[in-house]
Amino acid sequence: MENTKRAGIIVIVLIFIAILLILLIPILSNKYTYTSPNGEKFTFAKARVGELTMHILTTYTTYKGDLTNYKQVIPLINGPKTLEEIEVQKNINNKILNKKFVYITLDPNFKGDAVIASIDIAKVLGTADYSVFKIPTQGAFTYSNNVNSTITPIITCNNANNDIGVILLNLSKENKIYSSRECVILEATTYDNLIKVADRLVYNLLGVM
Repeated sequence: MENTKRAGIIVIVLIFIAILLILLIPILSNKYTYTSPNGEKFTFAKARVGELTMHILTTYTTYKGDLTNYKQVIPLINGPKTLEEIEVQKNINNKILNKKFVYITLDPNFKGDAVIASIDIAKVLGTADYSVFKIPTQGAFTYSNNVNSTITPIITCNNANNDIGVILLNLSKENKIYSSRECVILEATTYDNLIKVADRLVYNLLGVM
């Protein structure tokens, strides 16, 4: 129950930070450019939020049947340069972006840091105005601990198929992103590294890395 309350508080704080950063983006300094593997340049700005340094990516998105370029402002905890050593399986994006619905699932007893990792992914995948891909996305747990059973879906890699995407967050012995059939698995050695691996996936989805 304590972890669930903490996760809820973290979600509220992160939403507040995201809104604040979007409002402040025109006056942010410390800008830098990161060049993707295919030569495309992406503009970032760094901003301090308390003791935390956020890396804010500004990019533009078009949607089917609409030629308008929509500005997207995406705050992440980690910049791309620090994530280059994290291994990502080739063509992993196809296991996510081609789906009609995506679940981001994790152990219900994980610390709130794991929720931060899932939020970083969801805010890019989801259907909110500030999201990029507009795929219906929902958080889930891998099993019930008798606290979340009525409010949070129970989802594992076994639920992944051609239409339903599943992103599993897991603690293990390596920092990497790979797939098992239609399920995408993010592994990390620590909670801090789990956020890094999640941010690495976001940059991969956006074509930054």
